[in-house]
Amino acid sequence: MTGDASTFITNLLPAQVVPRGSDLVVTLTGADPSRPVVVAGYSGNDSNYDLLSYFQCTADGSAGQITIPARVLSILPASGTGTNGALSFPLGWIWAGQWNHATTFQAMGLDRGIVTDAFWNGFGVYFQ
Repeated sequence: MTGDASTFITNLLPAQVVPRGSDLVVTLTGADPSRPVVVAGYSGNDSNYDLLSYFQCTADGSAGQITIPARVLSILPASGTGTNGALSFPLGWIWAGQWNHATTFQAMGLDRGIVTDAFWNGFGVYFQ
């Protein structure tokens, strides 16, 4: 992937309800097929995030999709709804992305230095 390409989730919509009791197949576009793609998410039960769980799954960039197993989704708390004035939003989030190829460097005091950047796209969902 280069700085002008990004990985997008194409089969989910913002604020969509995502069942936690079944596998979730996430369809992806724009991934560099030569590197792994990461799909990650979290869910919080209230706007204080008193209960919050996070997951991260990887797949081949050439696969075009990744399946998040129900056993992973089932550990998430049901997503609450946050508010900011009149605006309400899901307290669950899902995103996909890839890291660019790492560049190594040397610096005094380091055994090895690595720098990379990542491109991520995502949106709020309700894990229920």
